[in-house]
Amino acid sequence: MTDKHELIALAALASLALAGCSPEQIRAFNEQQRQKAAEEAEAIEPNIWTDPQTSCRYYVWKEGYGRGGVGGLSIRFNADGTPDCPRAERERQQ
Repeated sequence: MTDKHELIALAALASLALAGCSPEQIRAFNEQQRQKAAEEAEAIEPNIWTDPQTSCRYYVWKEGYGRGGVGGLSIRFNADGTPDCPRAERERQQ
């Protein structure tokens, strides 16, 4: 679970405790929050982006938008551990 999800769960737990909810209701709510967070994590699918200058391929992902959004970029590797850069591979072979 990410820090963001933990903070949301803690805030919800605190508000429920102040509202006088039973421990069973709090546990049920927390379980719903965990399931929702797990579904959101499964929904993140990386895309493949090719750098037009180098021909290297990267995995790119993004979750959310604006300042609250997060994302990442990682180069793809071939099975032999070399970067996935077709143009560079062709130039090396010539």
